[in-house]
Amino acid sequence: MPVLRFLDAVLVLLTLPVALLLGAPAGGCLIGAGVWVAQRGIAEAVVRKAQASDDVRTAVKLNVGALLVRAWLVTLGVIAAGVGIGDDHGAAAALTVLAAFTVYLVLSLLSRAGSDPAAGAKHTHPGGSAHS
Repeated sequence: MPVLRFLDAVLVLLTLPVALLLGAPAGGCLIGAGVWVAQRGIAEAVVRKAQASDDVRTAVKLNVGALLVRAWLVTLGVIAAGVGIGDDHGAAAALTVLAAFTVYLVLSLLSRAGSDPAAGAKHTHPGGSAHS
């Protein structure tokens, strides 16, 4: 289900106005939502590039590199909100990211539970031959 794939980002964007109307620290919520949506965009771009690669090593390097960049982006966003604006904004950014990550993790686990990882997988051996 393609819609569920981005449900975490959609929920962050849909709940942002509600959180702001309820009085949550605006800077922290905006930074948290911004870094979450940005890192999800990076993740999607890297996944597409890795899937298009015929070399398993290249795909792994792309995915690991993107994972590190995404983690740093989120971490630095939360720190910037806390140090730059105030502790309550840092907490709001952290809670926004934590809520989004929880939805993302649950959806990832559910989508993997129903799929066969070996089906259609392309394996490249060190000799350069690929087979399915």
